[in-house]
Amino acid sequence: MKKLLFILFTSALSLFTSAQKAPIKFGNVSLADLQMSRYDKDTSASAVILCDYGFYNSGNYEFTRTLRIKILKKEGYQFADQIFETKFKSKISGYTYNLENGQIVKEKLSNKSIFEERVFEDYTRMRVSMPNVRVGSVIDIEYLDDRLPSVWHFQNVIPILWSELVIEKSPYIKYRKKHFGLTSFFINSDDRWVTKDVPAFANEPYINSPKNYISKFEIEITEINYPGFYKTYSNSWTDVGNLLISSDYFGNAISNSNFLNNLVHEINSVGYTKEEKIDAAYKAIKKIKWNGDNEVFTSTKFLSDVYKNAIGNAADINLILHMLLSRLGIETGLVVLSTRENGIVYPYSVTMEKLNHVIVYAQIDSVPYLIDATEPFYPWNVLPEKCLNGLGQLIFEKKIARYIIEPDKKDKLVSFSNLELSSDMTLKGNAKKYRYDYAAVDFRKHYKTYASEEDYLEELKVLNKDLKIESYAVQNLDNLNEGIIEDCNLSSKSKSNVNSSEIYLSIPYSEELLSNPFKQEKRRLPINFPYATDYTDVINITLADNIEVVKLPETIKLKLPENGASFMFQATQLNNQIVIKYKFTMDKLVFDPAEYQDLKDFYNAIAKKLSETILLKKI
Repeated sequence: MKKLLFILFTSALSLFTSAQKAPIKFGNVSLADLQMSRYDKDTSASAVILCDYGFYNSGNYEFTRTLRIKILKKEGYQFADQIFETKFKSKISGYTYNLENGQIVKEKLSNKSIFEERVFEDYTRMRVSMPNVRVGSVIDIEYLDDRLPSVWHFQNVIPILWSELVIEKSPYIKYRKKHFGLTSFFINSDDRWVTKDVPAFANEPYINSPKNYISKFEIEITEINYPGFYKTYSNSWTDVGNLLISSDYFGNAISNSNFLNNLVHEINSVGYTKEEKIDAAYKAIKKIKWNGDNEVFTSTKFLSDVYKNAIGNAADINLILHMLLSRLGIETGLVVLSTRENGIVYPYSVTMEKLNHVIVYAQIDSVPYLIDATEPFYPWNVLPEKCLNGLGQLIFEKKIARYIIEPDKKDKLVSFSNLELSSDMTLKGNAKKYRYDYAAVDFRKHYKTYASEEDYLEELKVLNKDLKIESYAVQNLDNLNEGIIEDCNLSSKSKSNVNSSEIYLSIPYSEELLSNPFKQEKRRLPINFPYATDYTDVINITLADNIEVVKLPETIKLKLPENGASFMFQATQLNNQIVIKYKFTMDKLVFDPAEYQDLKDFYNAIAKKLSETILLKKI
C-alpha cells in the first residue's frame, strides 16, 4: 500500500512539474510532411529526421521516444531499419505513411517485423523493419522503456530538424551524462536539451569512427533508490568484470571444455613450442566460421554446440580459443573492448553497454599477445584493425584491469625494381614487392575479391593502360604467417616523354604515395591512423649505351614535428645506371586538426617529388 501511494504521489508530482508540450504527437503526420520532396538546406540528403523526441517520466519511471523520418531518395531506405533499447515488442508501435492519389495511407508495423536481440543477461534491444517504405514515405515510430537511454543523438548521418531530450528531475534516480560533439544547443536547461536544424554529420577520411564525433549524450544510470527498492549499477570496471565472470554467456560458458579433448591431445602430441601451439590452436579454431557479429557474450550457454556446428559470433569463437589455449598450458585471459566502428570507451566512463567485442590475451615468458580468430586474412600475431581502439579491459585470473590496446605491427611494404631503358624508350625488367603484416592483410583481402589471378591482372592493366605484364607470380597467399611476395616481369612505354633530343622519363613508383589523401581545405576532426606505416622503394634503371643523364631529381629529407613522419628521397648515378631510393615512415597515429595543414603539406611535397622526371638525352 505504501509503495502504491508513493507511485501515485510521484506520478502526480510529475504531471504537475512537466508543463512542456511535446514537439510532435505519435501518429499525427501532416500532409505537408508527406508532400515534402526535398530538404532545401541539404538537397543531397537521402532522408531527414523530422523529429526525434525523448521524454523520461520520473513519476512512473518510463521513457518514451517518438521518431519521425522522411524518406527522400532510395538511398534513404536504410533508415527504415532501426534499433531500439527496449525489452518488449509490445512497447513498440509504428506506422509507415504514404500519399496515394492525394490521400494519406498508413500501414502498421507488424510484430513479425520486430526482432529481439539479447545484448547481455536480461538486457535486450529490438530491431525494427518498417513496412512499405518508398521514396516519399514518412516513418513514425514510438517506443517505451523503463530505463533511460544509454545514448541520445542530437546529430546523425542525415539532417535532423528537431532533436529533443527531456529527463524529469527525480530525487530517486541518479545518472551521469557526457556531452560529445560540436553542435550547439538551441535549448539547454537542467532537464531539457534541444538541437534544431542540425546538418548531417560530415565524415572525414582517417577518423576512427563517426560515433566518436557525432553530437550526443552518453547516459549512465548509477543508482535507483526509492522506498522499498534500491539498486546500484556498474560503478567500477570491477563490477563489470564480476558481471562478465558470473554470466552464463561469458564466464560460465568456458567452464566445460571437454569437447576440446581430442584437439588438445592432437596439438600436444606434436611437441610444439608455445608459440607454435598458439599458431596450431588459432588455425584449428579459425575453422569455425565467424557469422559477422561482434559480441561480448556468446550466442549460447553451450560452446560445444558452436564447435560442432562450426559457426558463431566473435565471443563464441574467441572464448573457445581461450579455452583451448588454456588447456594447452598457455597463460590466457580475455580482453573486452569496443571496436573502432563502435566508438571509443573513455577511461572515465564505466559502461557495459558500449562493449561489443572480446579477444584473447595470451602470455609467454611475460610477453603479451592479443589474438582475434574471427577475421580470415590475419595471422595469429596481427590484431585485426577493428580491435585497435585504445582502451580495453583485461580479465586475467578473475581480475580486471585497464589494458591499452596498441598496434605492434605496421603497414610495411618493400619494393625492388631492376629495369632497363632501351633506345626506343621501353622500360623492361623485373619488379618485386614484399608486403608484411597489415600490408599483407590488405593485399590478401583485395586479391580475394577477384575470381582468378587473370581477373586481378586484367584490373592492373586497366589501371595502368601502358603496362604490359610478361609474367606474374604471388607467393604465400594462403600462408598467413609469411609476407606476400609479388614477382612481376613487365614492360612499359608510357612513362617517357620524348621532345627532340631531350627525354623526360617518369619513374614507375609504387602507387601508395603518388597522390595526397588529404584534399580538404580545413579539417574539423582529428586524423587517426590505425597503425604505423613503413614503405621502402628501390629502383635500378640501366640505360642504353646511347642515352645519358642530364639531370636527376634532387635529394630531399622531410620530417614532421616530433618525428611523427619522415620521407627521404635520393637519386644517384653510377656509370650507365640510375639508382632511386625513397623511404617513408609514419609513426605518429593521431594528429589534431591544428596539425592538419602540416600533414597535408607533407603529403603534397612527397607527391610532388615522386612526380618529378629524370632528364635524359640521346647521344
